[in-house]
Amino acid sequence: MRSLFRFVAPVIAAGAIVLAGSSAALAAATPTSASLDAEWCFDDVVRVYCFDVEGTVMFLDNKAGSSVNVHERTVTTYYEGGAYAGESRSVEMFRGVFQNDGTVVMQSKINTKSTAFGEDCSYRMVLKIVDYEAVVDHVKSTCGG
Repeated sequence: MRSLFRFVAPVIAAGAIVLAGSSAALAAATPTSASLDAEWCFDDVVRVYCFDVEGTVMFLDNKAGSSVNVHERTVTTYYEGGAYAGESRSVEMFRGVFQNDGTVVMQSKINTKSTAFGEDCSYRMVLKIVDYEAVVDHVKSTCGG
């Protein structure tokens, strides 16, 4: 599970940032888009993980509700003891639908290939958020444990 967390954590973080800032953009009557570009590193004592995220986010508001679509590419570079240990590349697609009853349904698809750990995997999750409570509807993963 820890290996999967390394791949999914930056993606979930980016998605949460997008959703947290989406309320003002969702008020627009026409589609609005923005570029994603962020870099940061995380040190877990054994390894340092450096993330480079690029992509786009599009917001749409209509009578049925509002939605946010995110397409991004994340390159994660791994270092052990200050030396390069490899990298993983992920392509992520997220869609969040905000329904008029306050329900939010998030779907994500993440495909990752890693030279550091030899993993080639696909991760899909449907997450529902109702009244600020997140419930995982289902997950399909070929990633190792």
